[in-house]
Amino acid sequence: MEAGRGDEVDIAGMAYDAPLGTECHHWRWRSFFRLAELHGRDPLAADKEIWAATFIPYARAPITTIFGTNLFGDIGIGVSGLSRTQINMERKFSTGFQFSEILGFTLELGGASPSSLSLRLQHISNGGIKHPNDGVTFASLVYSVPF
Repeated sequence: MEAGRGDEVDIAGMAYDAPLGTECHHWRWRSFFRLAELHGRDPLAADKEIWAATFIPYARAPITTIFGTNLFGDIGIGVSGLSRTQINMERKFSTGFQFSEILGFTLELGGASPSSLSLRLQHISNGGIKHPNDGVTFASLVYSVPF
């Protein structure tokens, strides 16, 4: 589950996160697929909602251990497909295809059912391949439980 806030938008979504092979020099390679709603906070806008389907392969590197829990850094780049190309009055995406980047920290909580808590900064834009390219940046809190 994910919830967050950023450039005049709120985000709520669900994701599937999975490992991609084995560790390499202590780096864990992973990927996630997320379906999320970006809800605009502009009270005058007619276009207040975009659905985003996102796939991001990412690397997770150990940073330290805090009170017996592992803290990791996450970094990745992937793609997003948007249901609309405008949110709020002013924020326009020229295409439904977008790039997505994440940077964040994950705390593995452990326990009988090992869960994790992540704080992520994410940016979605088309990388300048077509204009306008307003993009959107948001911070989110992610709680993960394995199935």
